[in-house]
Amino acid sequence: MQKRISIPLFFIGFFLISFAQAQVKIGDNPQVIDPSSILELESSDKVLVITRVDSEQMATIVPNRGALVYNTTADCVYYYDGTAWISMCEGIDGGALTALPIENDESTIVITPTADGNNIEIAPNSISSDQILNGGINGVDIQDGSIGRGKLAPNAVDKARIAENAVGPYAIDRDSLGLSFFNNDAGFITGANIVSADANNAIVIGSDGGALFDATTIETSIATNAAAIAADNDNSPTNELQTLNLTGSQLSISGVAGSVNLPTADGSDTKINPGNNVTIQGNGTDATPYVINATAVDGSVTNELTDLDFDLATNILSLSNGATVAGSSVNLSSLAGGGTTAQISSTTSITVAGDGSAATPYELTAVGGGGGSTEVADGTTITGIGTAGNPFKIEPSATTGQYLSTDATGVVWADLPPSGASALFDANTISGAGIAGDEYTVADGAISTDKIVDANVTPIKIEPSTTNGQYLSTDVTGAVVWSDLPPSGASALFDANTISGTGLIGNEYTVADDAINSAKIEDATIELIDINQNGAADGDVIRWEEDSTSWIVEAAHGEHSGTPMSLFYADATTGLPTTAFNSNNGDMTTAPSLIWDQSKRINSGALGIGIDGGPFGDYAKVQIMEGGPDALSFPLQIQKRSGAPNTASGILFAVDSENPHGKGSLAFERTGAWGVGDFHFLQNLDGVVSNPTLTDKSFSILSNKDIQLYGNVIAQNGPWCCWTSIDD
Repeated sequence: MQKRISIPLFFIGFFLISFAQAQVKIGDNPQVIDPSSILELESSDKVLVITRVDSEQMATIVPNRGALVYNTTADCVYYYDGTAWISMCEGIDGGALTALPIENDESTIVITPTADGNNIEIAPNSISSDQILNGGINGVDIQDGSIGRGKLAPNAVDKARIAENAVGPYAIDRDSLGLSFFNNDAGFITGANIVSADANNAIVIGSDGGALFDATTIETSIATNAAAIAADNDNSPTNELQTLNLTGSQLSISGVAGSVNLPTADGSDTKINPGNNVTIQGNGTDATPYVINATAVDGSVTNELTDLDFDLATNILSLSNGATVAGSSVNLSSLAGGGTTAQISSTTSITVAGDGSAATPYELTAVGGGGGSTEVADGTTITGIGTAGNPFKIEPSATTGQYLSTDATGVVWADLPPSGASALFDANTISGAGIAGDEYTVADGAISTDKIVDANVTPIKIEPSTTNGQYLSTDVTGAVVWSDLPPSGASALFDANTISGTGLIGNEYTVADDAINSAKIEDATIELIDINQNGAADGDVIRWEEDSTSWIVEAAHGEHSGTPMSLFYADATTGLPTTAFNSNNGDMTTAPSLIWDQSKRINSGALGIGIDGGPFGDYAKVQIMEGGPDALSFPLQIQKRSGAPNTASGILFAVDSENPHGKGSLAFERTGAWGVGDFHFLQNLDGVVSNPTLTDKSFSILSNKDIQLYGNVIAQNGPWCCWTSIDD
């Protein structure tokens, strides 16, 4: 007779035996239990959940005194006192809490029922000095700024109770403090300081009994003005003293923008550059002063630069150069207010009258009278004497078209030179005499390529051919000529393999037949519209055939069409995609076997396998359906390819929104031949990303049908009796 243990009866029997004969410890530390405990629970992350009933259900239960239930209607724990159920959420002995004053004159507590229970608070304005123990409130017990003026009793705070500097000016109500509240002493403002004692500087006392005169601004202005007057001695702003400031070589003055760059003391920063016919020596310092030397340009020493020497004591200006008599000088005393000491002598061309004084100033008169010039005209090309009545003028040539030139005798009127006779132009590119009837012109054949600016010859400048359709070419001599287009194949401009025709009307150039190969076609330029139908019908495809080494057009096999959301698989015969369906239950449109429905499982999709027209629910991510005559079917098989003992396959369970690992598993471990093994419930409690292993067993059903618990979840501390067996 076979014996087995029913799992529910196993637990019932286990608890009955334990309660009847020993103590029971459930949870953590099962080996440690208080001697007085018959049942003890211990856990750091699990709780005891007592019976949960509503008010109607609780009213029908009459248990022993001390029974506990959780009333889901009142959201509260109730206990049975032997007569009635008592709420543990209300006051002592089940009575309600009240805020009525008993010891105090007024209520100090406010009780407010809420959904979470009774809320107890201190009533507003309920705490008086009677409720406060003397010395019971210190400074740290009072929130800053929490006591206003109205909270203090009259005369409750005097100066003895205010710490020094504890009250600032903004903390005092100024309207409530008159002058009579202050005790004046040394360092305080008194009436003698406020009201002037002088008759002419009297200050009228205002209606509030006080007056104050602040002379700081006036005194500051007076002091500033006095200092300005003392420094200037007048009131005019146009002649104020200013300060010179020298920074390096920059001289500036106060009140004026900008500065002046002063030369250095030794003069080395003064620069003099030589010019034409002038040389410079020295560097401008005291040791080596500048020496300027001029050289004659025209060979005459009468018009050279002259050294000047002026005597400040005598006002004598001395001149010296090669054309001046040594020691020649001029007395400039008259220019300095001296008068007659200046001496001016007459010359052959100028007479001098007067003595240079204020009474008889010098009068200079040109010899010959009427003014004029000392220059000499040749009388031929230039006439006149340079006076107002007879000014200099150039006499015109007697021959029209001449120009002033020079010959061996001087300046003369001369004819323009004939062509080629002057360096003004060359006879190769320019011809003509430049006169009427023989004007200058560009010589024939004179313009070469070098004379023409690049890109300046336009089509209109090219003389056209007399025959239409010709083009510019070169002949055997290299000459540029108009020529006819060459016939087809006769020119290197194209080849006869890909281009045919002569390019003439009636025989135009065209692409030769079979001339375009793959190399001639630009990559990615052939579009669908460029492909010929080649006799293809609707739905046909083009396919490369190895046997004929060519592309062929044929009907498509297994076109991708079927029931919406059905999955395709390779056909067993053709290997082409087709819809999976069960022909016993319908066609591919009514009984698809593989379905992916994106709308299911909160729009994340669900997979249906073997649906075959059956109901496809929205309760699981994967639904596997199978029929058949057998009482037991296996829609899903999980198999590990291994023949070694202690290897296992299982299902991983996880509840996590961020990590892909799982903490629970149902695993089948191979323990013997033919795949015999044990079932294990695995629990991984590690707080890291990891999966259960075979060391994380919590509960096992062994291959011999025994049940094994791990971790001593239910401890047996008393004597063990026996297992109860149940017959078949």
